[in-house]
Formats: sequence, structure tokens, C-alpha cells
Amino acid sequence: MKSKYIKDTFRQNVMYNIYGKIVLEHFVDADNCIKKIKKYNTDKSNYNEFDRLENELILIHVQIVVFSSMCIEAFLNDYIASCIFDENYFKNFDMLNVLGKFQLIVQFIFKDDSNNNEKCISMLKGLNKERNDLVHSKSKSGSDIVFKSLKELEETNSLKDETEEEMNWDCFYSQQISEEKTKCMSIFNNSKKAVMTIVEMAKYFDSQDKGLNAFFRIFSFVEDKKLAQLQCSEKAIKAFQLLGFDDKLKGSNNEV
Repeated sequence: MKSKYIKDTFRQNVMYNIYGKIVLEHFVDADNCIKKIKKYNTDKSNYNEFDRLENELILIHVQIVVFSSMCIEAFLNDYIASCIFDENYFKNFDMLNVLGKFQLIVQFIFKDDSNNNEKCISMLKGLNKERNDLVHSKSKSGSDIVFKSLKELEETNSLKDETEEEMNWDCFYSQQISEEKTKCMSIFNNSKKAVMTIVEMAKYFDSQDKGLNAFFRIFSFVEDKKLAQLQCSEKAIKAFQLLGFDDKLKGSNNEV
């Protein structure tokens, strides 16, 4: 079945599928990282290794968010240009932001006046904010946090004798690790939201343009297990499982 709306079927320099695969592989890395983080207790001896894993997770998160944004924008650019041809697109619509491009498709290509696109719009807004916060990052003073933590520690130490001082440091590091664990879970969940924004967009496009196969175009995802193994990397298939696609892999029995 062919796409209902695409007129220009032969495209060059198509990159969204590359970005989609990068996102999937990094998501598996993020999942592996957060599992290691969860295993660590809040003992002071774990602080250095925990700090290393936290930095690793942040690095992966940045890549997931940025490449998710790139994937979506590249897909929207390609789809609009395929429907209205390059000259019309680049002359009149290329300057729109991602949300504007999505709404252009919804209103003027799909002519969808339902509320089926609202979830996509909400998730696109969230991803765009996350991406902008990372790409246009602005630092701020953290001295008040440090001073507050040290002041609390000093006040605690002043009330206890020297034999209990080590225990106070243990409590300090334990609290730090506990707070950072919560932060790491938030980072991981935001990484997953970024990936799921692509997923929801692909689902919406496939619901409106039955012959498009957006899932396959972006992720190379197919429902047959054997074809999936030929088409996708092991990491990509693992990502399908983590994202809940494994039940669509016929005969997979949740094993790859």
C-alpha cells in the first residue's frame, strides 16, 4: 500500500532513520546505566562510582534528547517536502519551528480536525523545551547549595563528640547519593519520554496515512521476529523490548 499523501517518493539525504537508530541504541545504554545505579546503596564507599555512572547517564540523556529532536524534525521536513514538493516547501515553510511543521501537516495535509493529535503536540512541546534547555544551557550559582549542606553538617558536628564525626560524614554522603538517585531516575524517565515522543508521532502518522509505515521508516521496525533480526541491530531489538514493542514480534516469546 502506498502513502495517501506523498507525491515525491524518491528522496535523497534522508537522515531521520539514522537518527532513530542512534536514539534506540542510546536508550539501551541509558537502561543499562540506570540499572547499575539502582543497585548501589547509599554507602559512602560507593560515592565515586555512583558519581561516574551519574555523569555517564547525563551524557547519554543529552544524546537521546538531541537526536530525538533531530529525528522528528528531519522526518517532518521530509514528509512535508514529499507531499508538496521541495520548491514549495523550502520557499514557504522551511522556516517554521517543529511544532509549526507538525501543525501544518495536521491541518493542511491530513486535514485532521479531531483531538487525536493533542498527545503528540503536548509531547513535542515537552521535548522541544528539554532540547532547548540542553542546547541553550545557562549555568547558575550553586554555592548556596554547597554552603547550606556544609553548614548543616557543621551544625550537626558541633552537637556531637569526635567519635561520632565519621558517622556524620557517612550520613552526608548517604543523603547526597539518595538525592542523586532520585535525580537519575528523573533523567532516565525524561530520556524515555524523548524516545516515546518519536513513537507517538509515528503512531499518529500511521493512523492518518495508512500506507506510510512511519514505524518502519524511522526505526526499521517490523513485527516478524526473523525479519527484525535481519533488519535491526541487537541493541535496536532490545530497545523494542524495553519500549514494549516485543509483544508485536511474532513468535518472539519475549526472547531475541
